Amino acid sequence: KSYTSAYPKVRLHLVTDMTMHIQDAMRKGTLDCGIVAFPDRDPSLTVQKIASESIHLVSHRNNDLNWGPGCTVKQLASVPLLLPGLPHRERLGYERLAAAKGYTLECRMEADSLTILRDLARLGLGHLLLPATAASKLSEEGEWTSRVVSGFQLERFVVWHAERPITEAMNGFMKILTTEIASLTKQGILQ
Repeated sequence: KSYTSAYPKVRLHLVTDMTMHIQDAMRKGTLDCGIVAFPDRDPSLTVQKIASESIHLVSHRNNDLNWGPGCTVKQLASVPLLLPGLPHRERLGYERLAAAKGYTLECRMEADSLTILRDLARLGLGHLLLPATAASKLSEEGEWTSRVVSGFQLERFVVWHAERPITEAMNGFMKILTTEIASLTKQGILQ
């Protein structure tokens, strides 16, 4: 609310999407900045790390694994997963994290929408692999079990087009972002 009061002429368009789509929108000029994981290496984009977060294996209560609050990468590799499709950066990042530990993820189904992935998990068709921020929101609904995958971590970055000047409105957004990161860190969701 304070942001819209301070910048009444700024039109906010908040987008939740995969890294690839957010970065493409910045390149095209339809978004000014984004928060992503596993960003592309692209000289046209400026990338700044803002936080780290754990990755969670999330199961619907009707398909719970009864493993407790955590699991290993070995356990993760043994269950059917519902993941974003390739070539999405999130999927590539998860696959690389598993490979670095000597494991391959078992992707049962792919979808490029968290809503669809969640619906498939509700049907018992597999389990979700989500960052702590998304897993905590699902856990609040009461029908999901979230467990941290030990040794699996991702970094969040704020990204903007390198050739666009940083505006006062964007600086205001960065202040709000910093406050939100501090709050999520205090809650233990981000590191």
